[in-house]
Amino acid sequence: MVEPDVSVRRSTKVSAVQRREGRWSRLRWLGYLTPAVALTGLFIVYPAIRSVQIAFLSWPGYGPTRNVGFGNFTGLWHDAVARSAVFHSLIYATLLAGGTVVVGTVIAIAIDRKVVGHTVFKFLIFLPVLLPTTFIGLAWANGFDSYLGWVNPILSHVGLSHAWLSNPDTIIYAVVTAAILAGTGFPMIVVLAALGDIPQEIHEAATLDGVSSFQRAWKISVPLVREVLATLLLLQFIFGMGQFDFVYVMTNGGPGVSSEVISTFVYHQAFDDHRFGYAAAASLVMSLMIALLALLYMTAFRARGMTRAG
Repeated sequence: MVEPDVSVRRSTKVSAVQRREGRWSRLRWLGYLTPAVALTGLFIVYPAIRSVQIAFLSWPGYGPTRNVGFGNFTGLWHDAVARSAVFHSLIYATLLAGGTVVVGTVIAIAIDRKVVGHTVFKFLIFLPVLLPTTFIGLAWANGFDSYLGWVNPILSHVGLSHAWLSNPDTIIYAVVTAAILAGTGFPMIVVLAALGDIPQEIHEAATLDGVSSFQRAWKISVPLVREVLATLLLLQFIFGMGQFDFVYVMTNGGPGVSSEVISTFVYHQAFDDHRFGYAAAASLVMSLMIALLALLYMTAFRARGMTRAG
């Protein structure tokens, strides 16, 4: 029989070893996290804080600064170009989110049904996501050219030939159409993965009941991936609100300001007009607007989900 004092000493030694191992484990994890936290602070947190500070200043990008309080924000409120950029951004982001998710879902369902050539088709649809956005934007800008482009010769067969990138009334829709066709690959892959998680027995039972392929897609597949689609809509909307390179490469916000979105407006104010404080205020307003819209969307979706569950 082990004496009580010997048992206590062994227990104390084991506890001490466990404490040392726990400390080393915490230090090891701290060592793993420190580089990521440092980089995040250096390239994300600090620029964000500095951007908020600059939003209250008048600063041309060099030399001394001047505190203007909320002057930049009140200037944005009365700026017709800024309001137009917000309006264009909302149109662009809404159409981009809806278009990419709807088209991506339709293609994903077709690929999931193993249509002829579905492997090659999936690769071709996803390829633009892998290519640089600048390259895709330049390809579409050249394609929409009124004289040398390839879009009008195709659309002329159905009577839709038009100067798409020269008409202020159609340019934003031409750009977002190109963005939808170029950005469908990401929603397609996500929805395709979600469809793969649906038990095959459900489709087999529906087929035995005489349900058509269209009814299975609309009444079974889409409802079962509803939460995935809602998340994709939000992500694509946020992406569309902040997209810069595609719009800049295709139109640079023109002609005039007919395709100016918030991101190109910020760029022009900062680097063309040297109004970095004004540009920072615009970017801050854009960030707050995206956060508010995302919060409202998630609240509405959660409430709808709870209502259906009830």
